[in-house]
Amino acid sequence: MQWEPKRRFGSRVRGHVRSPLDCKRRVAAGFWSPDRRRYAFRKMDKKEEEIVFVKELFKKLGIKTEPSNSECPDFIFKHNKVKVGIEVTRIFKNRKIEGRPLHALESERDSIVKIAMQSYTELEKFPALDVAVFFGSYPKLTKAQRYDLAKKLKDLIIQNLPGKDSTVRVNNNFEDLENFPEYFDSIRISNFSFLTKNYWQVPVAGFVQKNFIQELQDIINVKNTKLDSYKEKCEECWLLVVADSNFPSSFFDPDIETKNYKYKCNFEKAFCMWDWYGDYFEIQNQTMHNKSIK
Repeated sequence: MQWEPKRRFGSRVRGHVRSPLDCKRRVAAGFWSPDRRRYAFRKMDKKEEEIVFVKELFKKLGIKTEPSNSECPDFIFKHNKVKVGIEVTRIFKNRKIEGRPLHALESERDSIVKIAMQSYTELEKFPALDVAVFFGSYPKLTKAQRYDLAKKLKDLIIQNLPGKDSTVRVNNNFEDLENFPEYFDSIRISNFSFLTKNYWQVPVAGFVQKNFIQELQDIINVKNTKLDSYKEKCEECWLLVVADSNFPSSFFDPDIETKNYKYKCNFEKAFCMWDWYGDYFEIQNQTMHNKSIK
């Protein structure tokens, strides 16, 4: 297995780091204005993100048909007079922390910060802030703690509001764990006059996995078992596997071996798209079932 270090500290209102496809998703859904770089606090839901993935794939394949929403598979469209379904799924690294998948822990941290930000925003009497929350690596997080930790995070930020056009960093000295839980290592709070909306984030860094044949085959195996139910709604069914690069658990950049490997895939066509570069490859099939796009 090959790995490549990648630092991804999330996004900031200025000088932020975003993958090309992630920017397209946000612009398409109306959550980001590229001219002013303003962010809304509402996240895109799963379906909104999936349709952008599919449209990006269609653009690269030269398919001009507009997909329509469906369930199992996710979208239906007409291609060469054939009714085709396309199922979208994400791929994550197999790494676990204390028995939980890494992506589940990342999602939990992100949810805590988003809930705290929304609660703060609804107060309407405080300035818009750019906040970075640095979590500790040791304490175990559970879903049951989500709202309590979000409230304490919001309170910590209110208690440490910086003056206009200034930044403060609040470090946890672990002497008051009731009010400053051990889950938070430190919080960076910036109050810039040009901000019109709150933007709170969980800075992250991780490694890019180059060879992920096993992870990709595992995802395909799961979807293969559901193919018969998908094809009740369509004549053909395609699979799109996405590494969205939102967190380290989805940092992938396929090497030649991963691209050229012949997978056990029962779909008529299958593709893998990795978000860091907004690129894709067609998944090769052991049975030579896949045909090139026409």
